[in-house]
This record gives sequence, C-alpha cells and structure tokens, in this order.
Amino acid sequence: MGSLKNKLRRKQAKQANKTAGNAAGRDAEALVHKQKLKAYLEAGQYEEIINYVAGIVNIVAMDAEMMSFVAKAYYGMGDYARSKQWANMATAKVQKVGKDQAKAAHVRRKKLVFLPYKASMWDSMESVWQAASRDSDRCEVYVAAIPYCDRKKDMSAGEWHCERELFPEHVNVRDWHDFTHEKLKEMRPDAIFIHNPYDNCNIVTSVDGQFYSDKLKECTGRLVYIPYYSTTGGMAESQAMCPVYVNADDIIIQAEALREYFDASVHGKIQPLGSPKFDKIISLCKNPPVPPAAWQARMAGKKVYFYNTSLGGILQDTPGFLRKMRYVFQQFANCPDVCLIWRPHPLMMATLQSMRPAYMAEYEALKQEFLDRQIGIYDDTPIMEDTIAMCDAYIGDSGTSVTSIFGVVGKPMFILNNKIDRVPEDGDRYRKLFSGFCCMQNRDWMITWNNVLLHAPKHDGRFEYYCRLNDYASGGYYGQVAEMGDRVYVCPVKADDFLVLKDGQIVKRIPLRKYDSRGKALFWGGTNFWLHPGWKDKIIMMPMHYPHLVCLDVRDDSVTYHEIPQAATIREIDEEWYQGIRFFWRGMFIIGGVSDCQLFVFDEKLNLQQTVDINPGGRGFLGAFTEELDGDEIWFLPRDGFSILCWNAVTGEIREYTGFPEGFACMHPVHKYRCSLRPLMGPMMTKDKLYFPPMWGNMFICLDKRTGEFSEVKLPFEVDGESEDCYNPRSLTGWFFRYDWEARWQFIHYRERKLYWVDEIEDSGLRFTEQEQQVEFDGELLNLLPDGFTEISEQLRYGCMEDVFNSLPGLLSGKIRGAQHDVKRQKMAYNAIAANNDGTAGQKIYDYVMSKI
Repeated sequence: MGSLKNKLRRKQAKQANKTAGNAAGRDAEALVHKQKLKAYLEAGQYEEIINYVAGIVNIVAMDAEMMSFVAKAYYGMGDYARSKQWANMATAKVQKVGKDQAKAAHVRRKKLVFLPYKASMWDSMESVWQAASRDSDRCEVYVAAIPYCDRKKDMSAGEWHCERELFPEHVNVRDWHDFTHEKLKEMRPDAIFIHNPYDNCNIVTSVDGQFYSDKLKECTGRLVYIPYYSTTGGMAESQAMCPVYVNADDIIIQAEALREYFDASVHGKIQPLGSPKFDKIISLCKNPPVPPAAWQARMAGKKVYFYNTSLGGILQDTPGFLRKMRYVFQQFANCPDVCLIWRPHPLMMATLQSMRPAYMAEYEALKQEFLDRQIGIYDDTPIMEDTIAMCDAYIGDSGTSVTSIFGVVGKPMFILNNKIDRVPEDGDRYRKLFSGFCCMQNRDWMITWNNVLLHAPKHDGRFEYYCRLNDYASGGYYGQVAEMGDRVYVCPVKADDFLVLKDGQIVKRIPLRKYDSRGKALFWGGTNFWLHPGWKDKIIMMPMHYPHLVCLDVRDDSVTYHEIPQAATIREIDEEWYQGIRFFWRGMFIIGGVSDCQLFVFDEKLNLQQTVDINPGGRGFLGAFTEELDGDEIWFLPRDGFSILCWNAVTGEIREYTGFPEGFACMHPVHKYRCSLRPLMGPMMTKDKLYFPPMWGNMFICLDKRTGEFSEVKLPFEVDGESEDCYNPRSLTGWFFRYDWEARWQFIHYRERKLYWVDEIEDSGLRFTEQEQQVEFDGELLNLLPDGFTEISEQLRYGCMEDVFNSLPGLLSGKIRGAQHDVKRQKMAYNAIAANNDGTAGQKIYDYVMSKI
C-alpha cells in the first residue's frame, strides 16, 4: 500500500513538473511577443503590430498586456472603434484572470470607485486607475462620470452636463445612474476617488449634491481626494481649506513642499505622493499621439506653441486680458512659419457668463475672428495632455497648473505679461530700468524689477551694476536700502532676511522668523529713520502679511519682534488692500489704523503706550506728514473721501479742510469706475501752503492754510491717472520728495522718468525746473540685466518672462536675450515640487490606498 502511494506521488510530481515546464515555456514565448510589440509601439510602427499579431495563431492565449499593445496601435492609426474593441478585450481578460485568481485564492477583491466629473480632468486620476486595473486579482475597479451643472448668478443650477462620452475610449466609463448615493451605500466600496474639492461652494459649477464629499463619506471606508490641478510651487489661499478636506480620509498632494499651504487642521490627512497629471504627460511625451487629421497640415514642419488662457487672468483685468489676446493672435498672424494652438480654460465661457457677462460678446467675437482668419488651431478636445505632448513650447499665464505640466517634461515656457499689448519701442527699456529710488538718505540706489541692485557711486545719477540680490527673476523680494558707515543694508519685502552688502558683495544675511506668505509681500518696504535722534541705528519694518513689527538694530545686527494691533495691519476693504500709516514724532513711533482714525503710539522700545482716536467715525488714513521734524501739527490724508485733517498732537485740536476744486474726481486704475478712494499723495509743504499731487485723483491741488481754501495747480506737463506705456504701467503722475529738512523740494515725473527742482513763486504757484543731471544707466546694463530662461520664483520654478527685453515677436523669431532654454536645468528646478516625477506617482498612490483598506 505504501509503495502504491509513493508511485502515485511520483506520478503527480512528474505531471506537475511537466505542467510547470509547459507554463514556463508559454511565459517565455509570451515575453518575446511582448518585447517585440513594445519595440514597435515605441517606434510608432503601428501597422507592424497589427501584422505581427495576425501571425500569432493562438489569439485566445494572448494576455491583456499584449492586447493593450494592439489597442494602442489602432488608436495611433486613428481606428478608434477597433482600438476600443481591443481595449475592451484587454479589460475583459484582466477581469477574467482576476476573477479566476480571486476565486482560486478564496479572497475578496477590494472595490475601488473613481468618480470624475470632467473628462478634461481625468488625467488627475488616470494613472491610479491604471495601477488598480493592472492589479485585478486584488481589486474590482469602476469609473463613473458624475453629472455637474453650470451655476446661475443666484447659485441655482443652470444647464446640466455628463461627459461620459468624452472620456478616452480605453476607459470603461459606467452610467452614473448605477452609482447613485443609495447604490453606493449598498455597494460599500472600499475606496472612492474624487477630484472635486468644492462641494456646494463653487460659484461656477457644481456636481450633483448626492456626490458631495459628506454624502460619499457615508458610502465608503476610505474617501481619497486627488487635486484636479497641479502647481509650479505655490497655491492660492482659497485652496488652503476646501469642503472636501473635512470629509476626505486622504488628501494627495504632489510634493511635501506644498504641505504648508494647507490648513494645519488637515496636515494629518496629507500624503505627498505626486501627481497623476505628471504621470500622464511623461508617458505621452515619450510617445506623442497622432494629431487629429484637421491639425496635421497646419502643424507640419512648424514649431508649435500652446497658448493657454486662464480663468484667473481674464477675471483679474478682463478688458486688458482681451486686448492681450488680440495682440497674441496678431503676432502669430504675422509669423506664418509657426503654429499656434489656442486652448481656453474649459470653464471659460461658463465663468464669463457667471462673473463677467458684459464681456461675453467681445470674447465670442474675438474667438470667431481667430477662427475666420485661421490664425491657429482652436483646441476644445477633452484631453489637454494629448495636445501638450504635440506642442513644442508654452505661452500664457503663470498662475495656472498647465505650467507645471510643461515644466516637469522640460518644454520651454514663455510667461506672458497680460498688460503688454504692443511691441517694444525706443525708450521703453530706459523707463523699465528707472523704477524709482530706494534709499532714504540719497538717490544713489535703485532696485530693478528682477532683483538687481544698481548704484550711482559718484552721486551724479549715473547708475551701474552693484550686485544681484536674489537668484529669482521675478522682483519684489527687497525694497529699501540704508547706508550705515561702510555697510549697506537691504530690507526685505517678500524675502525673509535682511542683506548686508559691502564692496559689491553680500557679506551677511540676517534671517527672520519663517512665515508662510504664499508668495505675497511680507512687509510694507523697509524704512531707516536715521533723521531722528535715538532711532538712527534702527531699521523698522512694517508688516504686511507678517505677524510682527520688526526692528533691526544695526549696531549688533540683532532683530526684535513686536506685537502690533490687528487694526493697524494690512486689511482688505471692498476688494482693495490698505495698510496702516506710520511716522515718528518726538521720539515715538506711531501707526495709524486702516479702517478708522485710531493712532497707536509706541515708545523707543516699541512697546505700545497708548491708543488715540483723533477722529471718531473716520474711515482711515492714507498718509501722515509734519511741516517740521517734531512740530505740533500732523497732517493726514484720507483713505476715502475729499478732505484733509490737521491734528495738533499737543492740544488735541482737529481741523478738517473740505471743498476740493470743482471737477476733482478719482478713477479706479484697473476697473475704471469713479470713486473717492486714494485721492492724493504726500504734499510739498511751504510756510502757508500744501501742494498735493494726485494718486487716483485727476488734478494737482493746493491748500492755502490761511484761508482754508483748495485750488487747482496748473502744471507744465499732463496729469493723468494711468500711463499708456504697457511695459511700464503706473497709476500715478509722480511725487514730491526731499532727503533732509533743509534741501529743496524735488519732483519725480514718473511717466517721463524725469526729475524736477520745485520752487514756490509768490502768487504764481509752483515752478518746475528740469534738472540738468537726469538719471542715466551704464550701457552694459542692457546686456547684464535680461535673464532669459531662468528660475523665476518659488511659485514658478523656471521659464522666460515677457518684458521689454524679451518680447513675444522676439520669441517667435528666436531672439531671446539672456540665458537660452536648458532642459536639464528646468527639470532640476521642478524636482522640488514633484514627488515621484518619474511617472510612478499613480502606482505609489494606489499602493498606499491598498495598504489602508
């Protein structure tokens, strides 16, 4: 009996070895097939794939991966019906194998449901779905396109949409009626993936309420949110806390560096695993799809530019943005040897209809002109990444996730300035260089738009290159300059440190406490109050988005931080940003409120001593000035309204002067509506009169202190509210200044970039005498300053910015000044904001979720 059992065991073992050998042989044969098919696919030899498969007799034995090669081949050949057929066969094969394996192993497969709503946003989920589909022995995968509506002004539902038919054909998208809230509760998926963070809080669109995150959380053990967008390094404040964050179990972000942009309450849910959007574009750029037949002739042999028009850009300044679009179209119309593909944001029309209906007709007319003149290709295809893979370069806004997609694959990005609507002219470069003086002691220092410090060493207005303050090309990192002996201090604005310079070098950095400003200005410039005894060794920094008043003592470079009343910090009022005034008076540092007329008085140690309301019920100040260094009277400019206040700080007496000249009015420089905001700038003060230049006002005015009457001041140059120079825009005519109390008054005419001496002529008003020595720039600056392609900011890692040195016509003709595009440098710059940017983010996200369910 024992011998029979042994024989039976030997026979079974022999049969098992034979079976295993046969299986190994089949696997080896299948591997050869796959390698050949993959090689054909990477070479774009689609017909070779079809012919090769036709020679394989046992089609039934083909696995899902081999079938997917055939599906991709037919897709590349434009035969979408057969592509879908083979994709369905591959899916069926995957599902059958998975079911067989699951049945054999006696394990329950996990149920994963993907609920996208826009086909154009499917790329934010696709690589996760692909990873799940490949793992069919462990999970069942479902995709359902859920309905969404356009919203009316009252937030009610307008037209409803379901984009099921717009998804790629290889994706088996189910009918959403099979995945309603009630059916999902019955089904109880192990995980649900969504990319809509807003629930009921989006004023443009909304998914069906049954698919809001709180409802979906009732249906699953794991709700996973993957952003529909990607970013170049920063995020809008509106994304810090969205409704879905409360209900989601996991918030997927593209890199650890972005965690700080989210509200601290949800940090525990954040998983920095990368972006499936990057997976998609990396894969597509390795094997670009065939352009639609209608595009091919227009693209053939030409460099192809992707023009992105974003929602943020058009909402910020709609008429200016439309002018910019017309300018872009005209430049491409002038260059027939290049190809433009214009892709508006998919919600452009819905957004205009909801938020800017007055501009709908102009936008549609511009679109029709683009089509009628055949200026380029209008792209309304559902999958943006397919178009990106076909393009050679990007032009458009910076504040859009599209730049990050171009960034990670190393394609050139030319960042448009939406104010520029003409080609550069003579004089534009000079006006760009002359940005205004930045030193409280003299006129010898100037900081350029791209963080370069210029110096006039002979005090004659001839500026030379001194040093670069920051490696980024976008400006605003530093503001004021203070000379202290043989050292020069540069004060931060967006930066988080003071710089100490000597002999053209940065010799020291004085760091400040870190604070998340989301790329905004931390401080309202830096001011060195060297004129005042007891304060000559201190630099005071007023907060903008920083939580403290900052004091730098230059004797030992120590920094102290001081609490400041919330009422005196920057504040948004009726969609306009304001910041409290500040000035010194008799050894005290005084800050004025933003929305009222309170004054906060600090002693020499910056301790708050008292609060004084000099005009109860007032609406805040724009500026404060004294006729004498420590005189009794302080004059105040209003933030809103046509009046001037004079306060006697000793007696407490207040005088209000009203009655501006007939015809005085203010115009908002961007939105072009009449208002009473920001009427005037700081005055030139004489014994009996105060002369005020306009800020948003339309005339110079004079206040006669003896009579209390205002009058208009006639000038030898035009007073206008806004420059027509789009390369150097400004919303003011100029300003008065002097650097010590004995010097003559001077005036900067900002539009002309000219300096004038100003004298008061008895009974004749003012005399403006143009200075003989105007500001000049060393000729080499024009070669040193253009950056070309470089690191732009923390929020935009790399690209070239449109300006007076690098224009759109220059780009199209291949004439870039400064550094040329460097693919390796660009990809390195994007490493910091893209985890798993080798195309494996989707797999990593899938593995993480499976480990949690």
